[in-house]
Amino acid sequence: MNTENDENVTVDYTHASVSSLSSDSDSDGVQLDSYSESNLFDTLSPFEQGTEIQQMDSTHEEGEDLPSDNESHENTCTIPTPLTGEILEQSINKDKRNETNSHISHGAILKWMCAMLLQIYFKFRLSKAVLIAFCGLISILLKSIAHPLYEIFPTTLKGLYKTIGVTHMDMVIYTVCPNNKCNKLYSSIDAETSITCTNVIFGKPCGHKLGYQRSLAFSRTKWTPYKKYHFLPPSTWLKYMFKDPQFCKFIDSSKQGFESPGDVLKDVHDGNIWKTFVIDQSTSEPFFLTSNNIGLLLNIDWFKPFKCSEYKVSAIMISVLNLPRQERCKTKWTMIVGVIPGPSEPKGNINTFLAPLVDDLLLLKDGLDLLPNGGNVKAALLGLSADMPALRKVAQFLGHKADLGCSRCTFKAEREPGKQGASGMSYCTRSYAPQRTKAQTLMQVKEYQSAKSLTQAQSIQRKNGVPIQRTS
Repeated sequence: MNTENDENVTVDYTHASVSSLSSDSDSDGVQLDSYSESNLFDTLSPFEQGTEIQQMDSTHEEGEDLPSDNESHENTCTIPTPLTGEILEQSINKDKRNETNSHISHGAILKWMCAMLLQIYFKFRLSKAVLIAFCGLISILLKSIAHPLYEIFPTTLKGLYKTIGVTHMDMVIYTVCPNNKCNKLYSSIDAETSITCTNVIFGKPCGHKLGYQRSLAFSRTKWTPYKKYHFLPPSTWLKYMFKDPQFCKFIDSSKQGFESPGDVLKDVHDGNIWKTFVIDQSTSEPFFLTSNNIGLLLNIDWFKPFKCSEYKVSAIMISVLNLPRQERCKTKWTMIVGVIPGPSEPKGNINTFLAPLVDDLLLLKDGLDLLPNGGNVKAALLGLSADMPALRKVAQFLGHKADLGCSRCTFKAEREPGKQGASGMSYCTRSYAPQRTKAQTLMQVKEYQSAKSLTQAQSIQRKNGVPIQRTS
């Protein structure tokens, strides 16, 4: 990692950028100040000028000569770049030095070491097991040289974050029923209590086991779910995004409009919906042109994370439409709100995975205090961006290979005798089929949900093309 004057050294936190870290003048911790990418190296360097020496009585050897609180630290040395083995050796063997003006605290060294490990972890995309192995190796080395840090050196990813003062965003982890036709979500406590899935579909309980007892060291066991669903609410993402001055600047500029010259439509801001959309009918002020009101775009897609496997997962992402077109889809401003687990796509729809997202969007519609100064923020989902199969799963319609494969009209495909799937299908016609309406679709949903058996539900499904899977 080459740098000039110890500046512009950043950590790539893969997709979800972590807020910048800055040293607090009144404490030894590191606080989460903004959503922008951070300079962990500069912030957490134990050799930085003015670093306060922390006395750790529980780890220091008896009789160790520590500077008093009243001593000046004006001569504290600054760390050169790149790091050398000589500097690290000086840090480890500081107990042998008698010069107190270059004395470095154990707490500052610990923070710096943890920050460097996290830099390596994210830069080279190491697995969590490799990171834990690194931490264990360092702990063994510290113990072999009888260094007091070995007693407090963290050996987990959570411990590394806690040491440098980085707090995780409020991620919710659900237990998922492993039945691919059910996929009901449970909280960790409910799942461990239930043991098996209690969901009822068309009068029949699911009954699949939700987890198992995993064996640990010293004859211990831990209940572990078969599948997990990680969910990070959009409201939490927006709370951290609004801490970034650049994001706030983009939001303010969107209220002034990005209109294209003439009648040319170049972006969503040029459309009538953006200019006239209203949630509260009591006011005539457009929703997206009001201060701190956000327009969101949902994107869902399945992909294979491994080259030599058919394992599929899906990422549920949200972009902020208030941002300029050249900025809104950048990694920094994209929210990953959920990851639908594999090994294959859910059968039917994905209602169970979308339910927590819908609940959070309803709260954002009414407004939440997400600004650093306590101001109110409102948001509305304006559109869905996905390929055809994902669109059908989200919009609750049959796939494009079905007889009624269109979500806009009721046109029925013609098939050659004995053909199934996409083989032998024909959509060629000279007439226009009737368009689907909201009232008609809701009526078809109720008809499907009133089915007494799976056979009856499948018959209604083929007739209407609406595969709403009943979950209770």
